[in-house]
Amino acid sequence: APAYRGLCYLVFERLPIGQFGNRIPNISVELCRVTGELEPAINAITVIPGASEFGYDPSPRVRVLGPGATAPENTHLSARTSDWTLSIDELCDLCPNLEHVALVVAWFGDDLRASHCTVAPRVEAASREVSGASWSVAGMARGTAPVVSYHEGGPAYGGTPSDGAVLAAIADLKARGLSVTLYPLLLMDIPHGNPMGQPAYPWRGRITGDAAGVASFVPGYRDFVVHYATVAAAGGVEAFVIGSEMRGLSSVRDGDTFPFVDALVDLAADVKAVIPGARLTYAADWSEFSGVQSGGGDKMFHLDPLWASPDIAAVGIDNYMPVGDWRDGSADADGPHDLGYIAAHIEGGEGFDWYFASAADRLDGIRTPITDGLGEPWIWRFKDMAGWWSHAHHNRPGGVRDATPTGWV
Repeated sequence: APAYRGLCYLVFERLPIGQFGNRIPNISVELCRVTGELEPAINAITVIPGASEFGYDPSPRVRVLGPGATAPENTHLSARTSDWTLSIDELCDLCPNLEHVALVVAWFGDDLRASHCTVAPRVEAASREVSGASWSVAGMARGTAPVVSYHEGGPAYGGTPSDGAVLAAIADLKARGLSVTLYPLLLMDIPHGNPMGQPAYPWRGRITGDAAGVASFVPGYRDFVVHYATVAAAGGVEAFVIGSEMRGLSSVRDGDTFPFVDALVDLAADVKAVIPGARLTYAADWSEFSGVQSGGGDKMFHLDPLWASPDIAAVGIDNYMPVGDWRDGSADADGPHDLGYIAAHIEGGEGFDWYFASAADRLDGIRTPITDGLGEPWIWRFKDMAGWWSHAHHNRPGGVRDATPTGWV
């Protein structure tokens, strides 16, 4: 055949077509290759969904529906190869310099009130047979686990990954020469029309309450995280995340203390005792990592006890900061995709040079400069990571600057 350079084509010789009704079958092909600068620059990535009972299992599994009847469990792309294997094969091919994978695993909360919120693994169905595998998480079998809520005729979430599948996924990643972070993540299974009148399927950062509510919430949350610390120890992971974006809980204040932050400090010590060789962090929301403020000049570096803990190896930030305020008619950019404009707003613009004092100001584009009467404007700049990192942190309860800095160094 001619070369046809630049064109991909398939050649089949003596293709058995009996299984296709003695007809040439329709053939779907996916071609993957690195085409740009992005993929070779990626050396770490997060693997989701975190809620898939056997989605992380490298072994192909089918769901048994009855005598002689099955359905794919984790073999939706190939009957002989699991979705995990095909996906990670493709990931490694497309990102040749990949070194590290964060594997997300989810349990579920059921109430935005900390005092009422329980934390537990969940399954998609109370009864299900999967060939060659049984769902089990923290010693809990399928029949004893809560079932996720249903939405529009199907499960609103996938179930918590079975512990066996998580361990198999970790082993597969490590066999590929990749290091692994295990990332426990709390999802909120609060359906539409719930009796609490709460928003459906909300962000975990909206869980909140008072000090008593935090005290009620912490034991269940601790069980969740410590369980995965034992999984991490069995799998030999390199890093571990003790929590993510628990903004509404970390900001609960009792005088000048923050009880959930204190609980995270204790939890980090407990996890470190289980996996002493792993590096630990907390993945703070971008609006949470640098402190809380409540008006009147009040500013508290509430997470500093955690960041200063000897058991925490890194400051973790889930970074979704705004990188522009372009709007129709803006004179400071050629358009919303102006790379120079976007780059200038990584350490500039909203959250660094100015802020919107109200929702109306945001709509009208009225920008108020960020200043500070005590010469520390960086404490109000959520984008000023260099300023936050390089300075001592002095709390300002009620707007009065403490003479003694926090434990942040």
